[in-house]
Amino acid sequence: MGTTAERLAQRSSQNVKSKGFIGFDEDTLIREFDRAMKELDALANSVQTKHVRSIQRASLKPMVERYKANIKNETSFKVFRYGGVYAEIPKGTLKNSIGIISTPVRKHHTFSSLSVGARVKGAYKDAEKGGWFAHFVEYGFINKYGQYIRSKQNYGFAERAQKGGLALVRNTFKNKMKAFLEKQLKASKQ
Repeated sequence: MGTTAERLAQRSSQNVKSKGFIGFDEDTLIREFDRAMKELDALANSVQTKHVRSIQRASLKPMVERYKANIKNETSFKVFRYGGVYAEIPKGTLKNSIGIISTPVRKHHTFSSLSVGARVKGAYKDAEKGGWFAHFVEYGFINKYGQYIRSKQNYGFAERAQKGGLALVRNTFKNKMKAFLEKQLKASKQ
């Protein structure tokens, strides 16, 4: 059958009204345009947010592993607030809290929105279980004496993970989405 352009070229050569005619016949253009719009409409109706979200989630899994791999030698520590111990963070809490996060979708902006980072809601809401302190590890912090403190090995763990991982995520998403759309297009033609 061929692409729309190939079909147009074949039909325009068949519908030549005069020898000097070069281009496409208007009737042929309208029919092919309608046919292409029907194919696109069928494809658009078959793609749902849940499909795109599952493809996004699958393409983000390698980034989660990169984040976790960049967190080394976590130690337990205590967080003091209001003159007492606020939380006792056990060893490995940051690494366990790293995962795929569903972020709010802004109106008229995105189809579905996921990100990778430290989880702090749901099962990770507890101060001793969640990764609420990830930004302190990533960027450092200023203590009550005005001194800038940063973690020795884990400083910038997310930035290091993103440097090589973003291209991998983009390529994985592009390939998975292309395969999904081709499958949906073939199914819509049958």
